[in-house]
Amino acid sequence: MNKPSRELEEALTAVVRRLAHLKANWGQAHQAYFEPGAFLIALQNCITTSRSVTFILQSHKAAITDFEAWYGPFVEKFKQDPIVNWAKDARNKIEKQGDLDTLSQ
Repeated sequence: MNKPSRELEEALTAVVRRLAHLKANWGQAHQAYFEPGAFLIALQNCITTSRSVTFILQSHKAAITDFEAWYGPFVEKFKQDPIVNWAKDARNKIEKQGDLDTLSQ
């Protein structure tokens, strides 16, 4: 088995670290569920952090063998997923327009 390149190791380390941030944000959202203001902050952090995982992967795609063949089916699957589409729209609102509405669904 070939030893992974340094760039691949750095990419995987960055992804795992960001997933740990995502898990922490998720835990904060769970704990603050009945506190709308704190829940909103944690949820928005969770949404934007989750997207940054894909940004990290994409920025290191040259180090990942057959990246497009591996990643492409996920992109196609996620395009059909209503929850993923809600998260994408929510992230766009957070990043480009402001906060999500509290008590929204």
